[in-house]
Order: sequence, then structure tokens, then C-alpha cells
Amino acid sequence: MDSALKNRNVELFGSLLCCQGIHSAESFKEAIAETSAKKIEELRLQDSTIEYLAPSWFAEFSALTKLSITSSAVKTIPSSAFAIPSDLQELHVDNCAIAHIDNEGFSGLCQLKRLLFTNCTSYPLRLHGLTSLEILDLSSNSIDRIEPGTFDHLDRLRVLILSRNKLIHIPKLIFEHLTSLHLDRNHIESLDPEVFLGLPHLEVLRLENNSLVELHRELLNPLLSLASLNLSGNSLRYLHQGTFAQLLNLSDLNLSNNELTSIPKGLFDNLPRLTSLDLAFNQIKQLETDTFGCIPRLESVNLEGNRLRQLPAAIFSGSPAMTRLDLNSNQIEAINRGAFQELSNLDELFLNKNRISHIEVGAFQGLGLSSIDLGENCLHSIHLACR
Repeated sequence: MDSALKNRNVELFGSLLCCQGIHSAESFKEAIAETSAKKIEELRLQDSTIEYLAPSWFAEFSALTKLSITSSAVKTIPSSAFAIPSDLQELHVDNCAIAHIDNEGFSGLCQLKRLLFTNCTSYPLRLHGLTSLEILDLSSNSIDRIEPGTFDHLDRLRVLILSRNKLIHIPKLIFEHLTSLHLDRNHIESLDPEVFLGLPHLEVLRLENNSLVELHRELLNPLLSLASLNLSGNSLRYLHQGTFAQLLNLSDLNLSNNELTSIPKGLFDNLPRLTSLDLAFNQIKQLETDTFGCIPRLESVNLEGNRLRQLPAAIFSGSPAMTRLDLNSNQIEAINRGAFQELSNLDELFLNKNRISHIEVGAFQGLGLSSIDLGENCLHSIHLACR
């Protein structure tokens, strides 16, 4: 820290300036009077009681590339509030009680690449002029709708985060370069079949902890680049055969904590790159022999917390790469020989908290297990030949 600074509310670390507890424009000017504003590259304003941002505030910061305003009383963002004579790259506004944003509140930030506007407002955003924006984080606000035109001209956007809001409906999204979309922890009950048509390069889609009951059969078809899909914590009761049929690049699929009672035949067909499948804490009672079909790269399957009573012979034989299988907290009564056929790479097997009273001789034969959990079952003894 620069020992020449006398103001206790100001700390200077090289090109980083931290200002805390600013209560007026005058106090802000006084706080930075002993610094060379033209050399500051990062400015942090914290715990300020100022309610209005004047455009003249940042006029002297000609080298500024990153600006953070956190835990402040700012209520209004006027036109050209961030009129900075530099090419600001990142703007972070967090935990501010913002009640009004002018239509041109973000104007002049044509070089901004990252905007984090979190824990702030339910006020509809106007993002005019942010033509270089690549990352937009609007999480943990109280946004309950997306106004038409909100995302117009954000042609370079790669990451859009709308987590932890109050969204019920999602309009059709068109982003040529978007690779990551976070819609988790909202109140979304349904999705229009064409909502994802304009996202040809999306790789990550997070929809966990919403109120989805059903997915349209063709909803995910346009997402040919999708690698990670999280649908956990919804109320899905049924999935149509073919729901994931076009997702040839999918590697991580999370369907845990839903209300699924069965898995349609062929649901996981055509997923040649799938490595992780999570079906934990559903209400699945039965698995058919061909439930998992042929998934050659599948390494981890989680079926914990379902209602399975038995495992069909060779049910996982189409997944020889599997290394981890979790069947904890089901109602399995017996492990028959052949249940884990072809799983020579299996390293971890979890069968805790079932009703297992019998394990057929040779049930674990050929498995490369380093860990197996059979705790809290009904076993009186285990024959060494089971392995």
C-alpha cells in the first residue's frame, strides 16, 4: 500500500485503487486527490452511501479497465453514468439497491467485454451500446421477465448467466456465438419448442432447480454442440424417447432430483460421448435390459435414492469404460451373477442402504474393484467366491 495516502478510506495497491465508505461526490474527489487517477487501471468502490452516480465521477480515469461498485446505496444509473475516457473492459455492480436505470445507462461502453450486474435490481435492463460484450452475468436479481430487445446487438456474447432470478418464461434466444447459458434457480415451468433454435454453438446449458414438468420431444434438437446439460431439481415425470437423440457431443447429463418413475427404451441411444450420467433421487422402480444401450465412453452412473428392486443381467454391458457405479439407497434385494457383466474397469461400486440379503457366487467376478460399499443391508455373511 502507498504509505503517502492519508485517507483511511482509500488504499492504493499499484494500479489498483480501493475506496470505501464514500458518502458524496466531494468526498470521492477528496479521497482520490492524493492519487494519480490517470494511472489507475482498476477502481473498487465499496460500502458507499451515495445514491446517484454522476457521469463526471470517472472522467479523470483515462487508463481504467476494470470498475467494481459493491455493497453500495446506489439507486440510480443515469445516462452515460460510466462515461470513462478509457476502454473499460470489465464492470462489476453487486449488492446495490438500484431502482432506476436510464435507457442509455450503459452507453459509451463499446469496448466492455464483461458485465457482472448481480444482487441489484428487478428493474428491466437496457443494454444498448455493449457491442463487444462477451460475458453477461445478471444472476441473483429479482428479474421476472425479459423485455423484448433486451439482448439486441449483443452479437459477441459467449456466456449469459440468469441464475437465481424469478423468471417464469424464456423468450426465443438468438446468439450466434453463445457457448454457455445459465437459467438455473428460476421459476420456469415450461419451455417453448423453439426457444433454443438460435443457439448453434451452445456447449453448456444449466436448467437445474426450476419447475419443469415436461420437455418437448424436439426442444434440444438444435443444440448440436451441447456438451453439458443439467436438469436436476425439477419436477420431470417423463422423458420422451428421442429427447436427447441429436446431442451427439453430450458428455455430462444430470437428471437427478426429479420425479422420473421409468426410463423409456432408447432414451440414451446416440450419445457416443457421454461420460457422466446422474439419475439420483428419482422414483425409478425398474430398469430394462437395454435401458442404457451402447454408451461406450460412459464412466460414471449415479442411481442413488431410487426404488430399484433388482438389476437385470448385463444391464451395463454396453458401457465397458464405466469406473464408478452408485446404487446406494435403493430397494435391491439380491445381486445376481452377471449383473455387472463386462464392467472390467469398474473401480468403485456403492450398494449401501439397500435390502440385499443374497449375493450370488461370482456376482463380482471380473471387476477391477478397489472399493465396494455393502453397508446397511440385510447380509449375514459374504462368500469369498462372490468376487
